[in-house]
Amino acid sequence: MVQTIIALDYDGVLVDSYNGLEKFYLEDFPAMTGHDTAFGRHLLYMEYLAEGCGLLRIDWWPSIMDVQDDLLLNLLLKYWERRIENSAILPGVFTALMTFRERNYRVVHVGFMDDIPGLKRWRLDADGLAPYFDEIIIVGEDFSSRHEALRYLEEKYEDSLIIYV
Repeated sequence: MVQTIIALDYDGVLVDSYNGLEKFYLEDFPAMTGHDTAFGRHLLYMEYLAEGCGLLRIDWWPSIMDVQDDLLLNLLLKYWERRIENSAILPGVFTALMTFRERNYRVVHVGFMDDIPGLKRWRLDADGLAPYFDEIIIVGEDFSSRHEALRYLEEKYEDSLIIYV
């Protein structure tokens, strides 16, 4: 019998964590850096492009603005504070995860790291989602790419149906 593996991302799949971005880029960022809100709005636009490409802020922020290490760390901490405090588990997530369990599907998290090592695992625990996963894979910590992580699942669960969302 073919086993079904459900591989789920976190941000945008299980949790809406994007609501705090405007507040960070349009209020916090200008206050912390002295840049105007127009630059903050530009960075907000860049955020969505970079997210789609799998780029971390720690990688692209320094390439478009002069930022020292201590300010970069403070910006990252404020950024994640805003994102986390405005996050909400999407409707139906716990029901879906329980249904996967009832059907004996293996449930795996495959998502990208959050700039700060260990933060994604912390968020999964804090949201009460971690116990629903048979395995938690953090791209950028456990594997260098989603492709590598999914190849690992293909090899581990040979002859299984893998559904990645």
